[in-house]
Amino acid sequence: MSIKTPELVEVFNSAKTSHAITINGETTVYSTSVDLRKAEYFGVFFKAASGGTINLKLELQQSVDNVNWSDPIGMPDIDSSITDDTLYSKTLPVVFAPYLRFKITGLTGNAATTTLSIYLARWCNEKICFFIFSFF
Repeated sequence: MSIKTPELVEVFNSAKTSHAITINGETTVYSTSVDLRKAEYFGVFFKAASGGTINLKLELQQSVDNVNWSDPIGMPDIDSSITDDTLYSKTLPVVFAPYLRFKITGLTGNAATTTLSIYLARWCNEKICFFIFSFF
């Protein structure tokens, strides 16, 4: 078996202007979507940064048409309390819809300067494909 070069796809904030997704205080923002067809297993790496207090919740949403989004029933948050600038990783549960995006919520006390960088990794048919949401 030969080693293949990972597939790289840059994904931005919803305005498609930045790799670091800004969560300005107590608000909810969304990443752009990623087409997940042909992928089998998923993992996510994420890291927050801020000039003040970090207090975030990270969730995923799914869509069958890349237009209408839902929060999967019974699926736990990826992380319900991100409060520091540590690099975290987590395996994601099975995603049954062809599109995924991240929902990031600024919780009480979250600073207006807080950003979140996210890497989504997918394994597909004997190779690993990486989707880059942001650069660390």
